[in-house]
Amino acid sequence: MKFFTMAWWGGESEDDPFPLYKAHLEAIRDRIPPQLFRLDRGEPYSLHDALLREMKFDAEGGELILVLDVEDGQLDWRRLSLNYKKIRSFDSYADPDVGLGGPHGYGHLGYTEIHLAPSGDIEHRLLFSPGIELRICFGEFALVVGEKT
Repeated sequence: MKFFTMAWWGGESEDDPFPLYKAHLEAIRDRIPPQLFRLDRGEPYSLHDALLREMKFDAEGGELILVLDVEDGQLDWRRLSLNYKKIRSFDSYADPDVGLGGPHGYGHLGYTEIHLAPSGDIEHRLLFSPGIELRICFGEFALVVGEKT
């Protein structure tokens, strides 16, 4: 993560990353799939504190699906599927010496960032409370909103 680091999330830095990230996002807005841009802004659901339930990769189809439970703003949970297509790369990073408290598994999804990869593809970065970072480089994105859980 470039803007929303574990050090910042853990309170080790007082620098506010939001203005810099907002400027970064506006500079690449026309290259970001509209559904992903809106989701990054918390529309229609915020990914902050989401829980990762499933991660599925289809090598033949070049698709990665992240299934998340998110709060829907009415104290209920809703299941979302983030479908990344035309996968160029998928990376996961973890530091066993860094992490915050929270639920088991991947913990809470804290922050996400959208970047342009050197190839011109989109890269979505997701940071979870145990210090796990996922980076997904892809060509197409679709959001599927499921039922309340």
